[in-house]
Amino acid sequence: MKITRLKRGYRISLNDGEFDALSLLVQYGLEARDEQGEEFFEAASAAAKRAFKGRFALREPMEVDEDRRRSRPPSR
Repeated sequence: MKITRLKRGYRISLNDGEFDALSLLVQYGLEARDEQGEEFFEAASAAAKRAFKGRFALREPMEVDEDRRRSRPPSR
């Protein structure tokens, strides 16, 4: 995992395994939020609340916004 601080926000670069792990954590977090309701947000920051009510409110699986892996030339 590589985290780069930008002028506004961060860029997080993950390998495939790390992305799968993050997807599972978000999935379990969404399930906990559904079970606990508003109690889930009692200890959350305002930014975390916005993320859960915005991006993670969608019932779609997480996907890669930009894939910057370098493609390798075909092997001979």
